[in-house]
Amino acid sequence: MDAGLESMRGGADASKSVSVKDALHARLEYNEPVMAHLPEAFALLASPDSGLPPLAILSADQSLRVRYHSHRLRFLSRTNLTELHQLTSPRSAHAFLDSLLSASSAIESSVKDVEQFSSYIFRSWAGIIKSRDIL
Repeated sequence: MDAGLESMRGGADASKSVSVKDALHARLEYNEPVMAHLPEAFALLASPDSGLPPLAILSADQSLRVRYHSHRLRFLSRTNLTELHQLTSPRSAHAFLDSLLSASSAIESSVKDVEQFSSYIFRSWAGIIKSRDIL
């Protein structure tokens, strides 16, 4: 546990940047020696009495708050799904995590493309309506 905490703090090389993918893989590795205790730990985290407090971001900008929480929810769902998978199939947990991350990246890219296309369509229609003096 101490080695894991030291690694998460940055250890001797605090300037080293770690990707989310690398951090999640490291988390799976830290789970391996304590697999027998994970179900109880997850139950405690989910308990309303002893669970984690709700996270909040201090900002007056509601759009930033929604964006932050939606990103956090996606991240937590990938992490939780991988850890639950690790309980039933420890050997394939890393491959499962990789598949979730790659699928998530593809979906996020597609959503961004749809948002951009929708913005073009909206601006086109707005231009047509304005040029025709409809509104």
